[in-house]
Amino acid sequence: MKKIILLVAPVVLFITSSFAADPNQKVLDAFSKTFQQVKNVTWQDIDNRYEANFKDNNITFRIMYDQEGNVVKSIRYYFASTLPIFIQAKLSKKYENKTVYGVTEITTDTDVIYHIILQDATNWIHVQSDSFGNMFTERKLRKA
Repeated sequence: MKKIILLVAPVVLFITSSFAADPNQKVLDAFSKTFQQVKNVTWQDIDNRYEANFKDNNITFRIMYDQEGNVVKSIRYYFASTLPIFIQAKLSKKYENKTVYGVTEITTDTDVIYHIILQDATNWIHVQSDSFGNMFTERKLRKA
């Protein structure tokens, strides 16, 4: 048992130390200008970028910054009520009698993509939409 602990402990220490990181001052300044009221932020250093993870108004955020404090990507997880009305209307029309289970919104400097999980009594439907409402079914799964 001691051997297993001695072998596993350095691996766990390496993994946690390589991901948890305090960002540089440029990143902290950029973050605090945008998210002044946010508390309980956790930071990770991933491929020379800093990722802030936090929750605000029932929305979970993942914001990625470069070393200069520029946002390079944001991911938000939320429910149907936060989707733009335009997208909600298109979903209601195209996927009648389905309800939104959850949304993942991915934003970069060139795109906003919505990954939307819909459900009915028997199925999960994964839909992708752009900001213009162009949407398609990525996959459909039967509920167990």
